[in-house]
Amino acid sequence: MVFLVRQRLQLTAPRLSRLVDEVLNDPAYRNNARYFQKIIAATNGLSMAADTLEHAFGLNKKTSKS
Repeated sequence: MVFLVRQRLQLTAPRLSRLVDEVLNDPAYRNNARYFQKIIAATNGLSMAADTLEHAFGLNKKTSKS
């Protein structure tokens, strides 16, 4: 898998421009995105992630009416 890790302090406008260009033009990034898209869709991943975040922050999806 291809991914980028950069320290925040190293990021400049020219570096960011090069990184964006790399992500947009290197097919490995698109292939990885499609791979994760399929996994997320197959496992209901977005809903699970939202539920996990709501639980972690003490939020409830259901509202009770009195």
